[in-house]
Amino acid sequence: MALIGTAFISKILALPWLGHFAARHGARRLLRFAGLSVVPLPALWTLSNDFEYLVAIQLLSGIAWGAHELATFLLFFDAIRPEQRTRVLTFFNLANAFALVLGASLGAVVLQRQGIDFASYALLFWISAGARALTLPLLAWMPDARTTATPVAEILAARPSAGSIDQPLLAERPDSPIERPPSIEGAA
Repeated sequence: MALIGTAFISKILALPWLGHFAARHGARRLLRFAGLSVVPLPALWTLSNDFEYLVAIQLLSGIAWGAHELATFLLFFDAIRPEQRTRVLTFFNLANAFALVLGASLGAVVLQRQGIDFASYALLFWISAGARALTLPLLAWMPDARTTATPVAEILAARPSAGSIDQPLLAERPDSPIERPPSIEGAA
């Protein structure tokens, strides 16, 4: 339980930093970092069974999977048109569930044929790392183009006990019939 908890804690602690990284460099670069990071994780488990070593692996694992989850989430909004998101997310979840079932089934076959011992699990972990490595060309193929975020409000004032006073930013496109209201700076 300590090892499982370590991965969750490191993911939680790393997410603010990962969010800043994504904001600065983009979700695609974060996904590349995550993809490169998750590939060797299963194989690293075979190198030692020392508890402190495994804690370190779980710290890295939490960061890598946190980066993967955040990048994937951000790319759903960055790269998929709103009217297609439900369909794409449904297919993504279906493919992910299928991959989990397929991987678990293949692992069961390997364990059934090889026997349940350290060598068999080590073989499975190395197969897992190899299968993950097969995805790396997809990361190299992924284009870097990204959309820019459009702010939805301008902070006019911040009060420690009452939050902030925000002014909504309406459409600022030149062809928009809606004009942005004048700023009320100094009114706070």
